[in-house]
Amino acid sequence: MGHDVEINNVRFYVLRNNTTGSVSIPLTLSPTPTPLASITLRSNFDCGRAVVLNATVGWLAVTNGTGIDRVNVLFKIWRGSPATGNLIFSVVDSGESNFDNRKVTSFTHVDSNFDLRSSRPPSYFLTAELLDVGSAATVIGPITFIATEFEK
Repeated sequence: MGHDVEINNVRFYVLRNNTTGSVSIPLTLSPTPTPLASITLRSNFDCGRAVVLNATVGWLAVTNGTGIDRVNVLFKIWRGSPATGNLIFSVVDSGESNFDNRKVTSFTHVDSNFDLRSSRPPSYFLTAELLDVGSAATVIGPITFIATEFEK
C-alpha cells in the first residue's frame, strides 16, 4: 500500500565557508553542552507532522599532551533550548590519537512526539560535549543541520 508524503517545510543551518578548518570551537565537558547550530520551523506548524533532522559535524580529537588515547564526544539534538528544552536524540562518536583524530559525524533523527497543546513552532538545537575528564576536542567544520517537516 502506498502513501503520499508531502514536504511542508525545510529549514537549514550551514556554517559559512562550510569546509574543514573553517572554525575552531572547543568543546566543553558534560553536562555543559556547546551549541553548534539551531533551527526554528515556520510559524504555522502543525503538531500532526513529523520532522526529519539531519546533522553533520567535522571535529578534531585532541590527544597530544592529554594522556588520553580516545576522545568521546556526545552529540545531542534538543527540541527547545538545551537549558529548558527536551532532549530528543543523542549519539556518541569517538576519535583516536594519530590515525583517527579527524572525524566527520553524521546522523538522522525523526521527531514526531509533539505536545498537541502547543501551537508554537519547534526550535531545534544541535550541541556537542566531552564525556571524559582530561579529554579535548574541537569542532573544525563542516557543520550542517537540516530540518525537513513532513505531513503524516
